[in-house]
Amino acid sequence: MAQPFLVAFLRAVADGLDESDPLDGYAVEGDIVTPAAATAAAAHGLPLVSVFLGNTALTADELRAAPDWLDGADDATYQQIAAWVTERSRALRDACTAAGHRYVELGAGYEQGPERAYSVLGEHA
Repeated sequence: MAQPFLVAFLRAVADGLDESDPLDGYAVEGDIVTPAAATAAAAHGLPLVSVFLGNTALTADELRAAPDWLDGADDATYQQIAAWVTERSRALRDACTAAGHRYVELGAGYEQGPERAYSVLGEHA
């Protein structure tokens, strides 16, 4: 489990922040950052604002239009990845709800999702 390493990393980052500068911060993203990891970091008293993004409605067609890293993949691959993303997003949404973390759904409009996430982060800057 990567959680102890992530918490140690966040502690090191927090130690290097300039508390007098409200714009001094650090963003960490990726599937290593989970609601459980955010909860653990907060339990250690680390200054943390979290927002999690997911897409519970992603279709293979939407996926086909977005990432070029899948160029040349067959339909089954697109279907499998879309199903994986929606399944992980549902689990993430449920974990956020249970732990009290903010979850932003991208499936309701990708353009608005990141803006909502930035708004959440900006509220705590």
